[in-house]
Amino acid sequence: MTDSLIQNNSGDPWVRSVQQWLNGTYEGRTSFERPIDVNGRTGWTTVYALTRALQLELGITSPVNNFGPSTQSSYRAFGELEEGDGAEFFEDAKTHNILRILKGAMICKGYDPGGFNGYFNEVTKSSIQNLQRDAGLPVQDGKVYVHVMQALLTMDAYRLTPGGDATVQEIQRALNNRYYEYSGVNPCDGHYQRQTNRALIHGLQTEIGIPKASQTGAMGPATRAGLPNLHPGTSSPFVRLFKYALVFNRYTVPNLNATWNQSDSSLLGIINSFQRFTMLPVTNHLNKDTWLSLLVSTGNPDRPGTACDTSTRVTPARAKTLIDNGYTHVGRYLTNVEGSTFDKKLYHSELRDILNAGLSVFPIYQLDGRSASNFDYDVGVEHYKAAYQAALDFGFQNGTTIYFAVDFDAYGHEIDTQIMDYFRGLNDAMNTFFGTRYQVGIYGPRSACITISENDLARYSFVSGMSTGFSGNLGYPLPQNWAFDQIKEFTIGTGSGAIAIDNNINSGRDPGSSEFNTPEEVYSFESNWSNLDTGFNEGWTLSDKEYFLKMGGHKSFSKSYRYRSGYIEGNLTGRIFFGNPSREWFDVGNVISRDALYNQARSWTEAIVNSSVPGISVQAVESTFANLISPGGVFDVQEVSSRILGLDENGWNIIELETRREISDLVHVFEKITVDRINFNQWWDDNIGLSYLEVIEGIAILWLALVSLPASASVAIISLVTRTIARLITRLAF
Repeated sequence: MTDSLIQNNSGDPWVRSVQQWLNGTYEGRTSFERPIDVNGRTGWTTVYALTRALQLELGITSPVNNFGPSTQSSYRAFGELEEGDGAEFFEDAKTHNILRILKGAMICKGYDPGGFNGYFNEVTKSSIQNLQRDAGLPVQDGKVYVHVMQALLTMDAYRLTPGGDATVQEIQRALNNRYYEYSGVNPCDGHYQRQTNRALIHGLQTEIGIPKASQTGAMGPATRAGLPNLHPGTSSPFVRLFKYALVFNRYTVPNLNATWNQSDSSLLGIINSFQRFTMLPVTNHLNKDTWLSLLVSTGNPDRPGTACDTSTRVTPARAKTLIDNGYTHVGRYLTNVEGSTFDKKLYHSELRDILNAGLSVFPIYQLDGRSASNFDYDVGVEHYKAAYQAALDFGFQNGTTIYFAVDFDAYGHEIDTQIMDYFRGLNDAMNTFFGTRYQVGIYGPRSACITISENDLARYSFVSGMSTGFSGNLGYPLPQNWAFDQIKEFTIGTGSGAIAIDNNINSGRDPGSSEFNTPEEVYSFESNWSNLDTGFNEGWTLSDKEYFLKMGGHKSFSKSYRYRSGYIEGNLTGRIFFGNPSREWFDVGNVISRDALYNQARSWTEAIVNSSVPGISVQAVESTFANLISPGGVFDVQEVSSRILGLDENGWNIIELETRREISDLVHVFEKITVDRINFNQWWDDNIGLSYLEVIEGIAILWLALVSLPASASVAIISLVTRTIARLITRLAF
């Protein structure tokens, strides 16, 4: 049997023989589980079946998939296999089966076992020696020690695999050689990965003096406390481990020995370069913070950052807290998740508060993004379209980077398929329809950021470094284009200034946004859109028309209008749709026709007036709403929709209102206002000078707030709104 035949395990006949033997021998045995597929392909299913078969032969009555302490002690008690074990005529069935399990594992691993039988011959021994050499083990005598059997019953490779680095493989073998008794036998495939990272930390823990029973392979308090400062002129095993860590972070070191020569300026230069890259102080030596940044995705999680992100609205008090704690940049979400009650999005009035405090903003777009099933090409196109419009509405300027979230531990095959397709969709939408106004960035674990960025699909990376348990953060360096590195979640400030944030290290690559396009101000829903049917046919670029026809039949306007009417402030945007009207075109709330709205408004207002302000006639109410929504009135619209996101006695509230205006049979204009500030008290000032139109619109907005209030709304809030509506009606001259 040749190695080349064994390594070709796509339908490999030898692997198929192993699978058939496992099913024929163990099917029906307790806890062996169902028969495995006989497909000739090595995978975890076959490896797990071999592990459970070994446990059954060793007398373990409840076998499991991992080669744990019980399996280790039982195999050691049975006797570690070596040349001469077994019998040609298979007199010992147990030994025969365990040898075939060994040889089946060798076949799956790509080593010639000397026939798939129950005899440990010279070929078997030679191949075990090959494995011991490939893994860098200190003893290479061909005996199947416990750690060798355990290494065979994994999917780990001990030879260089495609894309592997020879220097990384050399280090992996050296770690096995010195520390396998503590870490186990780890892969030697030339790829820095989770197990390699753990092996390196086991090496540190061993050199620090942490007992084997207390070692975890993770950077715990005892390990952090034991990390030494290293200076030029030091000779120590720690120097060797430090050089390994530099290689894993993609630096080229002069050698891999345990000495840092006093005259070796190149190593000092590498340290200083790494410290600058990770935004650490340049110290001219290796200190604890540098160790941590080399080995853990958070680095030192307690170091101060100048950027943060939050799902909490930033009020003036909270903005002051951020400034007082040294923050200059804050990441905020462009939108909420549809159907979710969690309000995490940025608001226009909030944006003013952020900018007035002297902070810069970097925008984040995330609807879900917590599993691979949330990502594909078409989703990417739609997400860019939505993020673009949201950013445009806020006035983000050309060149702003929007960070699209991959908020889960994506495995390599998921990154290479669904995640890659998603970012291709984002980029194609950007390049085809929007002229690269807003750049695509990625938020996610290091592995996803690296892969997407190296394929030129993301301008900057926002790294979810505080997810230290993600496989995509263990065994991967910081991406070269990192802008923000998220390292710790906590709350700062007290009282009204308290805010929960994720602390981010800021590389300075992305300046964020501190200046915004000033929206044009308007004072009514009327105006601005009167000639849209002409605009539909004239002045569009080819890309506009392609977008309109291919990407869902609607076009968002290029301007966002600041809306003010009396003491109501908001943001007004528009979209144009082509085709027969559909209620799916609405973004918010329940859709109500013009006539139904008129009838409801009349009924509600009559009740309010009769209960709150006696003496106002029904005719006065009709006159009010005739000017509001009836044909030819202020809102000459076909349908309206609204919802309320927040309302309190202090006048801070979020109301979204959308109307559909029919320009022609097939051209429809949607106007959407997000009201982000109402000051109730000012409506009660008898000296205010509001126009008739402003009073009418105030009634409309407040009435829509009333009918959109959740069932849980307090009596005080309902009373406040109804009394304000009644008060406004009394101000009208009938």
